[in-house]
Amino acid sequence: MGAFSDNLAAFRQQAGLTQEELANQIGITRATYIKLERGLKSPTLDQINQLAKCLDAGVDYLIGSKAIDGKKLPKEAVELAANTNQKNRKSTTKVSPGKLEAVLLYVLGKVGSQPNIGQTVIYKILYFIDFDFYEKHDRPITGLSYYHNHFGPTPGATFDQLTKSLIDAGKLQIVKTKFHNKPQTRYLANAGPDLASLTGEELIHIDEVLGRLSHKTASQISDYAHRDTPWVATEPGQRINYQLSKYRTDLTSVMPPEDEL
Repeated sequence: MGAFSDNLAAFRQQAGLTQEELANQIGITRATYIKLERGLKSPTLDQINQLAKCLDAGVDYLIGSKAIDGKKLPKEAVELAANTNQKNRKSTTKVSPGKLEAVLLYVLGKVGSQPNIGQTVIYKILYFIDFDFYEKHDRPITGLSYYHNHFGPTPGATFDQLTKSLIDAGKLQIVKTKFHNKPQTRYLANAGPDLASLTGEELIHIDEVLGRLSHKTASQISDYAHRDTPWVATEPGQRINYQLSKYRTDLTSVMPPEDEL
């Protein structure tokens, strides 16, 4: 389902309404409403406004991926995301080419042989390595910029430049294959990482992320990323601000609850 249908279902459940009750409130049949909630039919502008009013949800939250499991994002997170991509606004982090190469080759050495580890999963693993570390330590490991893509967070051009240089150096190869009969792009490491550029703390963190996420398929890890505040708060195509990791919900936060601090 898309953002609208996902949010519609979540807000309806939060409001304690059945599909029939909400359908009656906006003057459509239950069958028509079900199509809206399942993403099989696009709503009219009037229906969107009526639904937002009945569910006490802002239109932006209902149609624009501005909610997680029916809960509105903090206003500060939405504003931070909106201000991140103003004209001439540059990333506040710098990419460390050495660290980026080491992280990629280390990840591939650890889990690259698993059949589920294609490009989509690699993208998300790198994202969570950086954003989880930022949430805990106020800095990323690689410094890559990530963008709001339909399939989840996607690294920027710097990652493509790195992979090209690794291929040219004979350290990496990219192959096209299939996983569950779907096309898959795989990264295969021909060299090990230079771990001198990574601290023990960073390696422990990377191992934790791999242990938590490397078993997921592309669909599963994308669904997980779609419920992460930084991605949700950011508009499609825009850069995701690392500071948004500070507004995560319990679902994706890697910080212990306040009462355990």
